[in-house]
Amino acid sequence: DRINLAKFVAFIQTRVPWFRSEIDKMAAEHITNVGLEEAKRNFASSLETMGKIIGFEPKVQDNDYQKLMSPRGSIFSLAQTFDAANNFYKQLLGLKWRFLFSSTSIKYVTSDNPIYYYSENDQVTTIQGDSIIGENIEVTMPLSKKVALVAKRKNIQAGYGDATGTSIKSINKRTVLGAKENIYTSFNDGTFMKFVHKYKDSRPYMAMVRRKMAHHK
Repeated sequence: DRINLAKFVAFIQTRVPWFRSEIDKMAAEHITNVGLEEAKRNFASSLETMGKIIGFEPKVQDNDYQKLMSPRGSIFSLAQTFDAANNFYKQLLGLKWRFLFSSTSIKYVTSDNPIYYYSENDQVTTIQGDSIIGENIEVTMPLSKKVALVAKRKNIQAGYGDATGTSIKSINKRTVLGAKENIYTSFNDGTFMKFVHKYKDSRPYMAMVRRKMAHHK
């Protein structure tokens, strides 16, 4: 269940256009610095990872490296995003997880973009998903109106607990900020849609929440 939820959390970030546009910007700088042939070699592992995940390896043309913001050029950021997500879920699994249940009239705010990364002391200047490598990172994610996941590297006890009204409001504030800063988008990307349809009937986090809530009661 932990692995399924971690992968789900990682891959929903592929719907955030800002996340992908930041990858495109960094990729353009990298290609300028190292040249086309070296960039193609560096990109090969990302394509391989993406191919294993979605079941086939997309073909990339030389022109795609030169026009990253074009419709075909987006395959670069898409593959890099899948690669980043593959590493992200492993980092998330390395954190301590605590599920907080709302037993008050105050409920969690849910969102299409529920993940928020908070770090009080770490100086993070990379794309949002990379924030998870920080020593003081705190990841919050409401799974329903009654339960939220809080994941940290330290200063937290793994397991289940009851949330206070204050903690629920704090998580809700982060959820709203995250939804505002990183709006999801629907887009007609053939490669991405094949991945979506492949797992369209998979809802691992919902099954897990129902079992844990029943156990909690």
